[in-house]
Amino acid sequence: LERSLDTPVALLAILKAGAAYVPLDPAYPEAHLRFTLRDSRAVLVLAHRALLPHLVDTQAQVLCLDDTDVTEMLAGGNVHPLRVDGLNSAHAAYVIYTSGSTGLPKGVCIEHRHAVAFVAWALSQFSRDELASVIAGTSLCFDLSIFELFVTLSAGTRVTVIRHPVDCAGIAGAVAPTLLNTVPSAIAELLDTGAIPPSVRTINLAGEPLTRALVDRLYRETHATAVYNLYGPSEDRTYSTVALMRADDRCAPSIGHPIANGRAYVLDEAMRPLPIGVAGELYLGGAGVARGYLDRDELNAARFLADPFDSRPGARMYRTGDWARWRHDGELDFLGRLDHQVKIR
Repeated sequence: LERSLDTPVALLAILKAGAAYVPLDPAYPEAHLRFTLRDSRAVLVLAHRALLPHLVDTQAQVLCLDDTDVTEMLAGGNVHPLRVDGLNSAHAAYVIYTSGSTGLPKGVCIEHRHAVAFVAWALSQFSRDELASVIAGTSLCFDLSIFELFVTLSAGTRVTVIRHPVDCAGIAGAVAPTLLNTVPSAIAELLDTGAIPPSVRTINLAGEPLTRALVDRLYRETHATAVYNLYGPSEDRTYSTVALMRADDRCAPSIGHPIANGRAYVLDEAMRPLPIGVAGELYLGGAGVARGYLDRDELNAARFLADPFDSRPGARMYRTGDWARWRHDGELDFLGRLDHQVKIR
């Protein structure tokens, strides 16, 4: 779909029907879209007609939301909630595909209980005033979109769907955004162009390492009163740790501490906890650990492990492949990837 009002409506409709959604970004290469459709075994694609050329060789049924017969059918349809029997918190809510940095893309399966635990944390972390008006500019293929759409809707506040975070300046006067949720490179672009709306008071940054210099600029050049550094892989819902970057703090940004109902461990090669200041691999546990990768049993066995530090039956933890260490203040330093992974645009 093009990013429009149809976007959140379609997502909510899929979930209300008891199905899981798999986002397809029309800006992605056609080979990636073909792989995602084939690998996920999607049975239905919701689309806009102008984007059909991107959907080549798909066996799934395609429903064009902007076709006249579809819009008439929807306008005259039953508006009563659909009753879905048998659906529970362990059913899949969505599958987000990774970029495939270690080979073919992998579909991360998130269940309703994982998403609900994330939304519950966010509603306790951020006030209704902070969530009063949120910009949704992130591709649905990135899980930052879960915060922008579902946290805001769950708060009963306003979300404005735009094509890209850097487009927020054009609509700032009309919607007076109070919170921006994006990546450091995008917020730097907005800073450089003076495009961060003066109504913004809270800025969430994730997905890339955050520098102290950028934090200082945000406090100096905008009206923001809170800048958060958030860390988390798709395999552990959206965010796993949180740190409030204070304006008067001179330390390099940490990735903070685990969010509510989450756990973090820094372990050595023998899976033993490491003391403060000693670097090791970061493992994540708690209520947000995904079901796993779709149809990747061997990889799941290597990355999603039984959690020996959690006494709850069936508790698991995710092996991130990230290098980290505990600080004396109880927060985590992110030290990079263990495999020296490089991102190339």
